[in-house]
Parts: sequence; C-alpha cells; structure tokens
Amino acid sequence: MEVVNARAALLSNYEVLTLLRDLESDHLARTKTAVRVKKEEEAAGITPRPAGTDAIFGEASENLRTVEIEAIQYLSADYLPTTRQSPEGITKLVKDIAP
Repeated sequence: MEVVNARAALLSNYEVLTLLRDLESDHLARTKTAVRVKKEEEAAGITPRPAGTDAIFGEASENLRTVEIEAIQYLSADYLPTTRQSPEGITKLVKDIAP
C-alpha cells in the first residue's frame, strides 16, 4: 500500500465537531421517526416488529453513541478554540501553511 496524498485524511477538530453534530442530528431525527412509526403501529393494532429489526433505521451501538457524545462535549469545551472557528478560517489556515 502506498500513501498517495498524506493530507487527504486529515481533519481539523472543527471539522470533526461539525461531522459529529451532523451525525447526532441525523440520529435524533431517525429516533423520532422510529418512535412515531412505533406509536402509529400500536394505534393501528399492528404487531410490533421483532427485536433486532430496528437495524432498518441504522441504529448505532450504544457504545458508539457514548463516544460520539463525549467527543462532542470535549470538542465543545470553552478551553478549546473549536467553537470559535469557522470553515473560512480553517480554509485560510490550510492555504497559509501549505508548502
């Protein structure tokens, strides 16, 4: 295996925080949808799905969710500049430090 572009996989803390927040909002939306569907099924008298079929909604493991939440909390801390950064600032930094 050969590394073609070493910088292709590097992410700033700001980019990681943005990605994790997006994943969290997607997870919350899926959870709300699953709850709504379950309530509609119960109201209609449809038998609930067997356990384990919730994978249809792309459920992440509880451990992964814990790591995501803790990473968001860490990256959102007041002592880190992550919350004060912007996409424009990150772009400018990358251009300024490019060889």
